[in-house]
Amino acid sequence: MVPPSDADLDAIVTDGLESCRKGRARGGNQVMTSDHADTDARVQSYDKVWVKHIKAALMENRFRLVQQPVASLQGEDSGMFDVLVRMIDGQGKEVLPAEFMAAAERNDLLKNIDRWVVGASLSFAAQRKPGCLFVRLSKETVKDPSFLDWLDNQIRATRAEAGRLSFQVPEGVAATYITQTHALAAALRFVNDAHPGLLPMAQLPTLAAHAARLEALPVFQAVSQPFIPPTS
Repeated sequence: MVPPSDADLDAIVTDGLESCRKGRARGGNQVMTSDHADTDARVQSYDKVWVKHIKAALMENRFRLVQQPVASLQGEDSGMFDVLVRMIDGQGKEVLPAEFMAAAERNDLLKNIDRWVVGASLSFAAQRKPGCLFVRLSKETVKDPSFLDWLDNQIRATRAEAGRLSFQVPEGVAATYITQTHALAAALRFVNDAHPGLLPMAQLPTLAAHAARLEALPVFQAVSQPFIPPTS
C-alpha cells in the first residue's frame, strides 16, 4: 500500500527493491514494510536548512567552478577539463556537492544549479578558450524543454564557442529519459557518462553520443551523515 501523497515513482521503486533485498537476506518468504515517518522528518529538517543556503548562494553568486584536468593517454596536454562545482558558505568556506546536492534534487533546485554551472562554464570558455569542458547535466535539465533556448541565449551573450563544451549525462538518466536525451544529443555535443553494467555499450550509438566516458562512481554521492550548516 502506498499513501496517495507518495507520488514519487522513483522513491516507491527504490523502497520496493530495498524491501525485497531485506526479505531475501532473512531467508525469503517474508513480508516487509517500509515506514519513512522518522526518516522523512529528519530529511525535511536537513532540507529546510540546505534549501535556504542553496537559494542564497544562487542569489548571491556564491558558487564556484573547479576545472579538473582530463589526462590524455598519449601524454600531451589535452586541454580538456571536468567541470565541478563548489558552494561558498556565508563564512567563505568551500562546501562540497556531496553535502548539498541531495537536498537540491529533492527540492527541484538542480536545474537552477545546472544553469549557473553552464553559464559560468561558457564565460570561462569565452575567456580562457580551453580545448573542451565536460559539463554534467542533471535529469531535471534533461527533461527541461526550455533549456536549449536558454543555452542559445547564453552562448550569444557570452560569445563563447559552443564546441568548447561537451555536456555529460549520467547513464542512468540517459536510459530512463531516452527520448529527452536523444533530443539533447541531436542538438548538442554530447558525452554519455556510462557506468559499467547499467546500459549496454551497444545502445550508446542510438544517443548519437560524441564519446562515452566510463566512471566507477555516480556523479553525485550523498554523504551518509549529512552536515547541517549553521542557521544563522
